[in-house]
Amino acid sequence: MATDYSKWDYFTDSESEPEEEKDPIVPEHDPAFQALKWDIDKRNFARKEKKGEAIKLKERANKYFAI
Repeated sequence: MATDYSKWDYFTDSESEPEEEKDPIVPEHDPAFQALKWDIDKRNFARKEKKGEAIKLKERANKYFAI
């Protein structure tokens, strides 16, 4: 059983074509959206703090291994 792939030449991917850049529709006054935005900001802040702490601990550990 053979498969004919000749029709694949006519296939176009609609996502590969550039579309107009539009600003996202954001429900600024929706309480659920505000809660979600606050949660995202809180998690990003915590992630940055943890990353900074991890870098400090890594530098401290490298200092002890260098001795």
